[in-house]
Amino acid sequence: MRTLALLLGIALLVPPPAAAQAFRTRVVDARNGNPIAGAVALVGFQSGNKVGVLGEAVTDADGWLAFNGDGTRPASELTVYVYKFGYLLWSNVAIFRVPLGNRPPSGRWGPPGEARQDREIPDTILIAPFPSNGWRPTHAIYLGIAVDADGRHAERPLFWKAIQRELEEAARQCGSACD
Repeated sequence: MRTLALLLGIALLVPPPAAAQAFRTRVVDARNGNPIAGAVALVGFQSGNKVGVLGEAVTDADGWLAFNGDGTRPASELTVYVYKFGYLLWSNVAIFRVPLGNRPPSGRWGPPGEARQDREIPDTILIAPFPSNGWRPTHAIYLGIAVDADGRHAERPLFWKAIQRELEEAARQCGSACD
């Protein structure tokens, strides 16, 4: 009986686990605030040297994106990428700069200035339209890294399918310059 009371006392002192990785957010056009249907999210985690994919989700007709994780990872470890053709890739862990004009693929990425260190996923994700004079090959590189850095794109079929048109447009824009 004492053992049970001791275990119960310890259990009450232990803090609850960090927030599970389930989340709900709305994806909208950064120009006009209109909801974006059919945007694909790739949800993963990064903890120390461990990196992995938790799953994928697609926005509904009203731009709502819901990811129902299994609670194995805290929200502070989530990496989220959201993409739809015609828009720039959004992430809670990196910012992507697409060169303008007919420049070679030499973009940069790094922690976004507006993102918090805890990788917060905002209630509303604003995704910016792809610039009309943007260099698609650089954008395609970012998308490829997000979905296939480990060579396992087959495990991310929704995101992989979503970027195919971007890859085709990048090849058209790049032409022989990327051979």
